[in-house]
Amino acid sequence: MKDKDYSVIEALGRINRFAISHLAAFPAGSQALTDFARASEIVTELIPSDSQPGLPASPATAARNHLFDEVWEDLLAIADTARSN
Repeated sequence: MKDKDYSVIEALGRINRFAISHLAAFPAGSQALTDFARASEIVTELIPSDSQPGLPASPATAARNHLFDEVWEDLLAIADTARSN
């Protein structure tokens, strides 16, 4: 795994911790709750696959790397939006 990949997982973990601690602040059915749920699903998909280092890469590695790239782009867009406000 690359450093960027670990950064994405760490960022998603921070998002999950934020969502859990501030869940009541978001209205039911909001886009934020939908996004928090998706982030949780992504973390669940990614973290177990890295629990045993040294195993050969699975066929899903390319799909996972693509997912990392998409999430990374989303996080960069969020950061850019936060800086502009």
